[in-house]
Amino acid sequence: MADSGEPAAGLVERSAECAQIVLGRRGSGGFAHLALGSVSMKVATHADCPVTVVRGGPPRDGFVVVGVDQPGEDQAALEFAATEAVLRDVPLHLIHADVRPQVLPLGMAAPPGQADQAGVLRAEQRALEDVGRRWRERQPGLRTSADVLCVAAASAVLVKASENARLLVVGSHQRNPLARVLLGSVSAHLLHHAECPVTIVPRG
Repeated sequence: MADSGEPAAGLVERSAECAQIVLGRRGSGGFAHLALGSVSMKVATHADCPVTVVRGGPPRDGFVVVGVDQPGEDQAALEFAATEAVLRDVPLHLIHADVRPQVLPLGMAAPPGQADQAGVLRAEQRALEDVGRRWRERQPGLRTSADVLCVAAASAVLVKASENARLLVVGSHQRNPLARVLLGSVSAHLLHHAECPVTIVPRG
């Protein structure tokens, strides 16, 4: 452990040796839904292993939800979520939030590849269902479902899904040199607002 006496620093230091870190989520004062405990946030944004932040209350029945940004980049999150679903004997629900303009200004052409939005969404749905099929082949006994939703904000879809979930899993989603310092905005929002435990799985 770190000698500084700071709990978050010690947990981050040990995270490279851990399979998972589990922490409680604690707000302060009257802002329980807005303020995440400083230790939980720091560990979630710096750890080298998956970090699960658990809100108070008994475990609920429900499925495991995994947010899928890019299937090729989300293998660690998918593997973690599939394993948890099998261990808990519950279905795995894959969600991909297609974030794009819902309405274009009059006279403005759709961006390349987005002219047929319904066709794009159907193709993405088929691709996500195929991801679920491949994970069923890898994890005997796994049950999956998949939804592609065209929305303005991915975080809102995942928070809504958390209302009926036992666990919500997302990748850390950073694509820049600050990856070990800052969580993506979606992940940070989920840590503050999700109604079930949230696991942040670092890529790589």
